Amino acid sequence: MFIGVRISGSASTILRYHENKITKGSARLIHAENFLQRTSKLTEVDKLERFKLLNTLNHRTKGNMVQAVLSFAEGHSLSDDKLIAIGKRFSETMGLQDQPFLVYLHEDTRHAHMHFVANTIKPDGRRIDVYTQVKQRREQIRHQLEQEFHVAEKEEARAETQKAGAKKVNYGKVPMYEGMVSVLNKVIDEYNFTSLNEFDAILRGYNVSVLPIAHGRGNKRPGLIYRTLDDNGQAVGKIMPASSFENKPTWRKLEGCCVKNARAREEKQKDMSNRVKWVLFQEPNDRHELSEAFRKEGIHLEIIPGKGAIDDQPILVDHQSRIAVRVADLDKKEEILRLVGKTKGLAVAREGQSLELESNHKIKRHV
Repeated sequence: MFIGVRISGSASTILRYHENKITKGSARLIHAENFLQRTSKLTEVDKLERFKLLNTLNHRTKGNMVQAVLSFAEGHSLSDDKLIAIGKRFSETMGLQDQPFLVYLHEDTRHAHMHFVANTIKPDGRRIDVYTQVKQRREQIRHQLEQEFHVAEKEEARAETQKAGAKKVNYGKVPMYEGMVSVLNKVIDEYNFTSLNEFDAILRGYNVSVLPIAHGRGNKRPGLIYRTLDDNGQAVGKIMPASSFENKPTWRKLEGCCVKNARAREEKQKDMSNRVKWVLFQEPNDRHELSEAFRKEGIHLEIIPGKGAIDDQPILVDHQSRIAVRVADLDKKEEILRLVGKTKGLAVAREGQSLELESNHKIKRHV
């Protein structure tokens, strides 16, 4: 079972997301608590007005809405009554039982998952600090719900999920969170990367991607968000912040990985370079032939998309030596870039910034 919680300041955005799902037939509102109307009689306007009324009691609080996702392992057959009971118990563990809250069942994936939506402003105008509770008690709450409602994943199945980390995350077919955790653990523990783009290139081979976001006040480091991709490289599913994962793949952690990896990179890169030279010796004629030749050597050519005036960045991911290297850093970069169709912008960055390693083992940001 996975519990993900997000704080928001827009009740209308949250409700619109779920109402659109209902319109498409992929979600249902199964319970509403502390509303004047019965669940079956509630309209979108009723829900929004109830939340907005409480928000007017506290104008200082920006994050006045909480949305939680409770996802269960594939194979659990849960009735609406049981999901409602789980939602009520969850509201109690978070101190939200007296607040207006909604429980939605989403049916657009193979594994059951429900969404819990509530307002955090009390009738006296005080705010319920949900964020701190989640940060400190997430695992405790998860364990409590698993034991009470018998929705714990079997240890054998949990171990198998972790073992399957080398496989792509197929959105809608496997629990997204657990699949992403397995991939992140494997890539961070086993692969050598020295920039955010190289890290992203490896992740993309598993249908996962990472993006930097602007940092908050007083935080010099940008935040990182993760998302799943379909087989065409398009983003699907929800965005997950780095802080929501157990292994905390944050900017700070990746900086440490880059420094450590730089010290153990020479042999791995040398091994890959020899196979790159062999591929080029075969004289591939275009990008397709180049990619196929690389694939036979266990190397994947990944193009990290640029943004605006920033060029795309070709990166080679060697799954044998467990290393990712920018094409711009290779001796044969001109030949590869000519075949790829990228002849300019060798030292590029994505989304305006990336983690890059300097000779003094400090990370710099490219803007």
